[in-house]
This record gives sequence, structure tokens and C-alpha cells, in this order.
Amino acid sequence: MDKERLRFLGPPKSPRDILDRGIENLLLESVRIHAEGVENIPPTGQFVVGYLPHSGWAGPFAIDRLIGQVRERPVWVTRAETRSQVPHLLLGERQFMFITRERPETAVLKDIGRILLHPQGIVAFAFEGTRRGNPEDRNDLRTLSEAKTGLVRIATRARVPILPIIVLGEDKIIPSPEDIKKESGTVGVIKALIGAISKKEKPLLQMRILPFYRGHLSDEGEFSGGNIKAHAQFHTDRIVREVAIPALLEMEQDYPLGFYTPKQ
Repeated sequence: MDKERLRFLGPPKSPRDILDRGIENLLLESVRIHAEGVENIPPTGQFVVGYLPHSGWAGPFAIDRLIGQVRERPVWVTRAETRSQVPHLLLGERQFMFITRERPETAVLKDIGRILLHPQGIVAFAFEGTRRGNPEDRNDLRTLSEAKTGLVRIATRARVPILPIIVLGEDKIIPSPEDIKKESGTVGVIKALIGAISKKEKPLLQMRILPFYRGHLSDEGEFSGGNIKAHAQFHTDRIVREVAIPALLEMEQDYPLGFYTPKQ
């Protein structure tokens, strides 16, 4: 593992690092941020961040900034396809790690484990597997899709808690840079970014950092026998349905729950 690429190790160390922070600052110039629960970010220790809804690309940058005001920043784990779909200028060299969902690469899993062994190590994920949770409307980036279990598996293996974070408003801030890149290239993404920054009325990004979830760390109950898959599914459902969604609905009562819509 190239440790120089891991953002949790501290301040920028190369021209590319400085560029990454500059891109972050520019992107966040296009939005107003209101954050609650910052006191739930611990100043020390390892943990996994899980955020929801995943309706755009501003969330990780805003989460990084909030956490960076308290301590070292996280390393983000995202799907391998992102590397080719999203303009490289948005993919900080020390900010992202790429993983194949269906067959996670052993080397990447080992690197994630090494990060979480570091006294200040943090890795971060979006709970949802995709921003497009509505199969009937590809442009609907808000509707929730089913959460993946990898986040809980990794947190369980590393014996670290999960910090849930709710982010609302991503869909108003260049939500699909990959679509813009496909149609107009990286230049089109840059133009969209400039246009967003130039707007007089900035959209609001609402964030709520929730207390740690530790349920997956208990050895009690029916999963103590080593059923890793069932354990991860149970706690993924629990943290999304019982922790994240109630907080989300407090922030926006009619948010489209998609996969998590209560059955009649």
C-alpha cells in the first residue's frame, strides 16, 4: 500500500494534494452547509463512516471538511467503475480507494484493514449501492436504494463502530458528473462547476452526524456462531431502518424511501 496516498495521514504532501483540496474548496463554494451533531465526531480513534442518501457527489467533500475540522480525514471506498466514469480531477489521489462490489479485491480489503489499524484511521462509504434507486426514472437521484452490507462487514472485521451521517441536498449540486463527462468531457464538468459557483442563490446542504452505532460489535444473539452474511445483513437493515431513516425523516418528512418504503 502506498501510504503517501492515504489522506488520513495528515496535511497535503504534494502538488496533487493541494489541487485536491482546491477542487474541494471550489465545489463547496457552490453550496451553503448546515451541520448538526458535529460533537459526535470523536477527536481520536478508528471508525467507519456510512452516509445516506447518496444523491450526488458533494457529500463526501462536505463530510471530509467537517471531520477535518476535528481530526484526520477519512479515505473513501467507492465502486471501481467510478475511476473511469468520473473526471479524474474529482478523484483525489489520497481520497478514494476503488473496489469491485461483486468480487472485492483482496489487496484493497487488506489496505482498508491497514487503515483501520492506524490509531486515527477512518474509512467512509455510502450505504446505498447506487444513486439511482428508482428503476423507472434514471434521473431520480433521491429515491433510496438498498444498502450494501460491505460497510458493516468491514466495521465488524475491524471491531470499530460506525458513524452514520445524513446528507440532504446533494442532488442540487452537480449530482451526475459522470453524465456530464460522457456528453461533454471533463471540460463540461469544469464549466458546470464554474456555473454552480457563480450562482447567487446557493443550494443548502443539510447534514446530521448521528451517534456511533455499535450493535454489530456485540457477540450476543443468533449470529454469534459465525454467520457473517446474516450478521452483516441484519445490522445493515437495522442501522438503516432504525437509525438513519428516522433521522432522515425528521429532516424531510416526505423523503422518498424507495426500497425502504413501509409495506402496506
